[in-house]
Amino acid sequence: MRPELRIVYEELVGVRGPELTTRRPEELGIEGGEVTFARLHATVAQLGHVLVGMFGPGSGDRWQATLNPPRGWPRQRAGAQRR
Repeated sequence: MRPELRIVYEELVGVRGPELTTRRPEELGIEGGEVTFARLHATVAQLGHVLVGMFGPGSGDRWQATLNPPRGWPRQRAGAQRR
C-alpha cells in the first residue's frame, strides 16, 4: 500500500469509516446487457451514494472487483454461471 493513501483506506474500511456495500444493477433499477462504470456512477450519484468500483469478468468463471475502472469499462450482466 502507498503510505500517502493510508488515511484514505483507513477512512474507507476502518471501524469508524463509511459502510461499503455491493449492489446488483437490478437493485438500482438498471436492466439489460452491459453496464458501464459511467452509467453506474451516474445512477448511484442520483441516489446520494459514491461508486468506488465494480465487478467484471475475471479469470475463468469468477468475477473480479476493480476499483475506479475507466468510465467506459463494461460490466457484463451477472448470471448463474458467475460466482
